[in-house]
Amino acid sequence: MIKSFIIIHIPHSSSKVPLILKKQIKDKNTFIIEKKKLTDWYIDKLYKKCNTNKLIFKYTRFFCDVERFKDEKKEPMASKGMGVIYDTFSNKTKFLNPSAEYKEKVYKIYDKHHKKFDNLVCKILKKYNKCLIIDAHSFAEESVLTINGAINTPDICIGIDKDFEDKKITKLVVNHFKKNNFSIMINYPYVGSIVPNKYYKLKDKRVKTIMIEINKRVYMNNGKIDKDRFIHLKTVITELINIIK
Repeated sequence: MIKSFIIIHIPHSSSKVPLILKKQIKDKNTFIIEKKKLTDWYIDKLYKKCNTNKLIFKYTRFFCDVERFKDEKKEPMASKGMGVIYDTFSNKTKFLNPSAEYKEKVYKIYDKHHKKFDNLVCKILKKYNKCLIIDAHSFAEESVLTINGAINTPDICIGIDKDFEDKKITKLVVNHFKKNNFSIMINYPYVGSIVPNKYYKLKDKRVKTIMIEINKRVYMNNGKIDKDRFIHLKTVITELINIIK
């Protein structure tokens, strides 16, 4: 564990598809297109120089989305076929009929990730009596338009959960990005920020969370990194983590 009270949680940067999913995909061409749209490309690299704890999920979100509630009654995206287990593309086409064996495998991996998350928060709380989670994402404008119907999206969406918000940190994050000429909106097009399941249930006020959701247009161009903009954004993010106290 790095000497820091901050955890950077990166759940959607991987494009790794496990064999159990590969075998069941019928429309492979559409799957490739959807994965390209919904993967948070290079987010792990944007935070690489941040000297803090990181928790990076190793599989594609199409296999297991660790950001979703396991209880489908609590998870709004489950009704769209995009809960912990994805079985539907963003265009509402069903691509998977998950078997009991498949579900068991996914939930086992989900539970393992969240146990690791809980344990890391626990260790940090014991040492610092506080823990800040930065929920790190990116989004493509065409995807949020299809899924959420969102238009006029900002460069960066800051997601907050009022039960776990540190208002001083929210202000610091917003001002830092604005100072560097990025447009900002709060809870648009996405709302909230992850809290580990254990501490969400406990409503532990020592745990704070904030989501930083970056529009891919900020650092990518036609599906590839725009080198100059990427380097600038990486510098801005590294500076931000360094000034959070």
